[in-house]
Amino acid sequence: MDEPVVMSLFDKWANATSVAGFFISLVSLGIACWGFYRVKAVTKEVALRISGHLLSEEVMSLSNLIDQVLEATGDKHWPRALERSKQARRSFLTLWQNPQLKEEEQARLIADADDLRLLIIYIEKYRISGENQNVDLPDRKRRALDTMMTTIGSIQGRLQKVAMEV
Repeated sequence: MDEPVVMSLFDKWANATSVAGFFISLVSLGIACWGFYRVKAVTKEVALRISGHLLSEEVMSLSNLIDQVLEATGDKHWPRALERSKQARRSFLTLWQNPQLKEEEQARLIADADDLRLLIIYIEKYRISGENQNVDLPDRKRRALDTMMTTIGSIQGRLQKVAMEV
């Protein structure tokens, strides 16, 4: 065979394989991008599940704190009631900013934190000072604590429902 004919044949095959290689690279790039997108979606889903579980634990902890406030006020153990009320208020103020909560839940948590602030002031002013230590918590304050438990319970129930759906 003549050398220019062989070179011409190689040039044609070289061009064809270059074009084929280019298309294979495009397909590979598409597959890599799809894989990256899929990994990103799965990672986001896992992160949401984990944050949902963390939120659920935080709500459960807050529920326990309010239970302890109710128990301490029932026992007229005002220093413990004051301390647990302060802890619960800090939890309310941290929890309401969680983006997984609905707007109405956030608004209710803010209102509950304000009710706890009033309870803390009440305990400090009327119960810790000494003379009224054996008097029960007024019904209005106890109802506020019950409302807090209802709010926390409804959030916990919704979170459990969401966890079961996923």
